[in-house]
Amino acid sequence: MEKKLVTQELKSKYPGANIFLNDEANPTEIIAEVDPQAGIAVAVIDRSAPHHHNQTVERYIVQKGLVDLYVDGKKHKLKEGDEIEIL
Repeated sequence: MEKKLVTQELKSKYPGANIFLNDEANPTEIIAEVDPQAGIAVAVIDRSAPHHHNQTVERYIVQKGLVDLYVDGKKHKLKEGDEIEIL
């Protein structure tokens, strides 16, 4: 992932957003907290480890590329424009 390019693009699209990388040296996710009070963030994800949230709803909207997303062991193949909400 080209962290400098992605970070610049997020800062340009979402001025004032808090931008952070999940790993400064080798990020696989770069997140822009657009509205932290409302829990709204935009993430550029190269890859993500399996995880679970107890109280969070995640909505994925694919803006570019393709995504293989696993929810409860079921594979979802998403393309540009597709959305999925995980409760």
